[in-house]
Amino acid sequence: MLIVSAPPASAEYTPIDYIELSTWSYDEIAPDVYEGNLFKPTQFALYIEPWSQGKELIGIGCKTTITVRGYFGIIGVNESSGRCNTSNPGTTIEVPFDGKYQITATVSRTAGTSFTATKDVLIGPASFIPAAVDTGSAAIGGPTGSSTTGSAG
Repeated sequence: MLIVSAPPASAEYTPIDYIELSTWSYDEIAPDVYEGNLFKPTQFALYIEPWSQGKELIGIGCKTTITVRGYFGIIGVNESSGRCNTSNPGTTIEVPFDGKYQITATVSRTAGTSFTATKDVLIGPASFIPAAVDTGSAAIGGPTGSSTTGSAG
């Protein structure tokens, strides 16, 4: 009698199911909406929380690439290697002027699997922001209430 068993799947090889992207700043007017500053760039924190098989990935073994796109194209690219989760302390994003920005985060596992999520952030004077706020949220692959969209790569 021959018994063959496979070892349990390593955490490195489990695919990323979804990524929660969230932002925060003292200048927040509404979720993902911030009051701009005419005299200096606006800053906010971006938190990236990838999930696999119902568990938040908090360890090492990932490469995270953050791309910020605005009206004039790519504003900045930030890459980190090692940590899967950037929710503590977060990554500071700085945008030069008012407008709509698309934040794209791609988290790649060392085993080669990756997942990409996007989030739109609006920066502007408080006087025009309430009319521009879309109160709906979209979730693809994430839990209810998540405002991320994404795809496996």
